[in-house]
Amino acid sequence: NVDDRIRSMIMTKLKEITKHFPESVIDKSNIAAILLFIGFDRKVIKNYSLISLATGSNCIHPKGMKEDGSVVHDSYSVTLALRALRIYLYDELEKISNSEESIFEPSHDNPDKYMLKKDHMFILWYNKHPEGSIKKVVYEQEVIPVSSSDDMNHVHSATCTTATNHQLLYSSVNSTEGQHYIASPSDKITMCHAAGINGALLHQFTETIYIKSIYASVKCGLKFHRFAKAMGKAIQERISDELNKRELPEGFESYVPVIRLIHAYETNSSRRSGSGGYSGWWVTGSDSWEVISQSSGLCVTELPEKMVNRCDFVYESEYHSKKMEESKKIEDSCRSSKLCKKAFFERYKSYCQKFEKRVPSTYLDCKNRAIDYHMTKMIVRRALLKSDLGAWPQKPLNTDLF
Repeated sequence: NVDDRIRSMIMTKLKEITKHFPESVIDKSNIAAILLFIGFDRKVIKNYSLISLATGSNCIHPKGMKEDGSVVHDSYSVTLALRALRIYLYDELEKISNSEESIFEPSHDNPDKYMLKKDHMFILWYNKHPEGSIKKVVYEQEVIPVSSSDDMNHVHSATCTTATNHQLLYSSVNSTEGQHYIASPSDKITMCHAAGINGALLHQFTETIYIKSIYASVKCGLKFHRFAKAMGKAIQERISDELNKRELPEGFESYVPVIRLIHAYETNSSRRSGSGGYSGWWVTGSDSWEVISQSSGLCVTELPEKMVNRCDFVYESEYHSKKMEESKKIEDSCRSSKLCKKAFFERYKSYCQKFEKRVPSTYLDCKNRAIDYHMTKMIVRRALLKSDLGAWPQKPLNTDLF
């Protein structure tokens, strides 16, 4: 069974790459992966490989926000897996300049861009349904019967914390200093199925790339056809009517992914697992697992073999003292992640210089070059708003001015 082999490959890789890390920082209940499928013959997959892998289920604390692009804002597993994929895409672009075999070939429509080879496609694998509107719709269809179609149209994103505000389309982290808004993984997936997974920087070198299929785990006993219908509605159908009223820029489409549901295999370790405030990721070509502190958005370079545990102490005061000491050491070891905006900007500049392209002075200027990409995102945001699903969160511009 291909589904079982894929799951085994992902879990084996996760175990292998994280074997030297404390189990408490590996969130096995929130795993996302991107796979590359190559070639189909009568719907039989000829070849597939694991491209990126990530765990985690939270986003940055407002205090961790910086204006130099050195932190990762969203540490949900789906977001990290997609960002790690972009590292792989840059690697594949550079193979072309070195006359090596690549997943890209020259675009038929734009001589300045490359396109994914015809028989190549990317698949998103997730060991549950992504947080946000997908979870909300699935929950309503499977647990609470929906009385009318109007009820299904008013689905909104869950927050990054336990509190949920169903009137707004964003995940939020609250603090005494204000709010920092980040779109939920569900809504980001919705955006990807119109604007693509390239991002603003890579879109300047490549044609739009879409996730062709989503593999999601479902607990045994749930009705697969109802679950698939709910996921399809949450990802694309809820805004399809509004999107169809608008013409997307050339090279973009309202892509509807194939949703494939697989039985969830819940183990004792996945039930007990908790990230302890940490996410992590890996991409093919790398032999290391990078741990990210969810609150600071920074990469942790030093972790103890065993994290301080309350069960190991008799007195509360002794536990808190050791925990503070551990936290201080971890905090001092933090540096910028390879998935932060600053790192991608450096990769972008390096690629531009290799082909003697002019490099914008700021990250914001660089992003603004992708006019069609931003136009597509704007159309999706308006479709969400027109469908009474809420407004897309707006991040402060100063986070892109470095």
